[in-house]
Amino acid sequence: MSRASSPAPAESSSGSRSVASCPGSPSPTSLSPATRASTAAAAAASVQVISVRSARSLLRSAAARDLRTLDEILSAADADPFNSKLFVHGLGWETTSEGLRAAFARYGEIEDCRVGFVQFRHRSSASRALREPQRLIDNCMTACQLVFTELTPH
Repeated sequence: MSRASSPAPAESSSGSRSVASCPGSPSPTSLSPATRASTAAAAAASVQVISVRSARSLLRSAAARDLRTLDEILSAADADPFNSKLFVHGLGWETTSEGLRAAFARYGEIEDCRVGFVQFRHRSSASRALREPQRLIDNCMTACQLVFTELTPH
């Protein structure tokens, strides 16, 4: 499969020249709504079959090229429960959700807390809590870890 050659620089109304950010690709704003929808559908179908490793590589590359993409990735990671929900094991029978919330409140805003599970609003709060994975709660030594762990290698 051959790649399209880079487009010629376009001249703006001010007389300066600019080049599309992706060689050989039209600007997303220059595409018709039907073409945009078709492209989005093709992208969605492709995402279903791409490996996790390849997806991570593509995200790293996109984030390195574009700060807005990096910000979007960081925001998504921050809001994803995958990165901010902790399982706390070793709790005593008398531990309540309120007691568990009190034990973890110093690490950041808690979105949800039920005995055994603490869902922080932000990934950074969960990361701070995990710096001290073991702690004494209601006279029991407990340990915490992310609820969701990777099933595939990085």
